[in-house]
Amino acid sequence: MKNLKNNLSSNSIDFMRMVVSSMRNTADDQSRKTRLLSLITKVDPTYSNYDSKLSTNTLPLLTKLIISASEKSDLLSLYSYKNSKLTAFRRAISTDTSSTYQATCQYCTVNSVNSLDHFVPKDLFPEFSVHPSNLVPSCTECNSKKLVRWLNNNQHLFLNLYIDLLPNKQYLFVELNVISLNKIDVNFKVDNPNNIPIPLYTIISSHYTELDLFQRFKDKSSDIIIELTNSIQASLSNGVSMPMIQQIILDTCSRDKQHKGHNYYQIILKEALIESSNYLSLF
Repeated sequence: MKNLKNNLSSNSIDFMRMVVSSMRNTADDQSRKTRLLSLITKVDPTYSNYDSKLSTNTLPLLTKLIISASEKSDLLSLYSYKNSKLTAFRRAISTDTSSTYQATCQYCTVNSVNSLDHFVPKDLFPEFSVHPSNLVPSCTECNSKKLVRWLNNNQHLFLNLYIDLLPNKQYLFVELNVISLNKIDVNFKVDNPNNIPIPLYTIISSHYTELDLFQRFKDKSSDIIIELTNSIQASLSNGVSMPMIQQIILDTCSRDKQHKGHNYYQIILKEALIESSNYLSLF
C-alpha cells in the first residue's frame, strides 16, 4: 500500500469544467450540457471548501450543497468510469514518481484497478462526483465493501491515500502455523509495536477490518508460499546455502518495499517465512 499524489496542473473546479466539456448531449436530453455548465458556478464554492478541508484533514466537517433532485441527477451523471478525462486522470494518479504505473488497487494491494472510488460518497455529496481529490483508483471489490460508508463518530473509516501518510514502519504482521511445506496456516493482523501515532493507527486498523483485508490476504497466501518454497528448493539444488538464500530473499524484500510499500502483504509473508525456523527446518 502506498500513498497517491494528485499531480493535476489545473485546479479542482477546472477539472470539473474539463469533464463537462468532454460530455455530449443525448438524443433525449439536448440541454444536459447547458445545465451542467450552469451548475459549475453553483458548485465552485464547495470545491474550494473541499480543497480547504482536505488540506487540514477535516473532511468530516463538510456540509452538503442544497440542490434539487434534478440537479443531483445531473451531477451524478458527470461520473462515468469510461469518460476520457477520468480515464486519463486515473492513469496519472496511478503512475508514481518513477513513471511506473501502479495497476494494483492501493486500498487492498490485492486486485487490479478497475474503478474509481469516491472517498466522500457521491450519493451523499453528488457535488463531488468528479472532484479530482475525491477520486481514488480502486478495485470493484473494495468499492463494493466501502459503498457509502466513510465515517464513524465523525472519524474516517478508511485511509485517505492522499493525506493519511503511511508510515515507513511495520504495522502488518502474520502468524504462521507450519505443519508441512504443503500445509502452512497464516493469519494476518495489524499491531502497533512501532508506536505509530494512535489517530493514524486507528484508521489503519479500521481500513483493514472494514475491507476484510486479513481474509483476502489469507486467501492469496497459498500461491505466495508455493512460489517461495519452489524458489528455495531450486536454489538448494543448485548448491546455494540456506544462509545465502535467506539473505537474498530478505534483501529483495527490502528493495521491494520501496516500490510496493513497507506493509505489502506479500513481502510481510515472505519475510515471516524466511525467518521462521519451523519453516526452514522442513528443507
